[in-house]
Amino acid sequence: APGNHEYYSDYNAWMTHFRSLGLKTLENQSVNIDINGARLALSGVGDPTFYRKGPVHHDGGIAPDIPAVVQQAQGSDFHILIAHQPKLAREAAATGRIDLQISGHTHGGHIVGMDRWLVAPFNDGFVRGRYQIGSMALYVVPGAGLWDGFSTRLGVPAKINVFILKKGG
Repeated sequence: APGNHEYYSDYNAWMTHFRSLGLKTLENQSVNIDINGARLALSGVGDPTFYRKGPVHHDGGIAPDIPAVVQQAQGSDFHILIAHQPKLAREAAATGRIDLQISGHTHGGHIVGMDRWLVAPFNDGFVRGRYQIGSMALYVVPGAGLWDGFSTRLGVPAKINVFILKKGG
């Protein structure tokens, strides 16, 4: 699923490049994966940066469309939404049809202590880790990279998460 920086620097070129590497891009799309008789829906949506206007906004990209991926995932046993920015979580949870949203964008808050007043307000209060919003879980991964605009991490180690899903009984 695309993130804000793809929108800042020629969205269409980035998506073409990702596909040329054999990566599946999920642009307001859902794919269904059958695993031992269970149907897992994996969806990705566009980024809210689409709505941003100004000198760093470039043409191209798509607006996030959560209702579209919910419809595509009908009949799934478990639905995972990949949304780069965690600020989409309340809208996703309100559908009652998404079980888990995985997001990034925040780099874990960059600096412990500053994260709550610097990063949280711009991300609907979500900085890193697990949150429960109604029946939906949100996990905000801190990621492994840095952002050129603020290339510092203090007390927020880089992290690549592995999620293990187990069928409930």
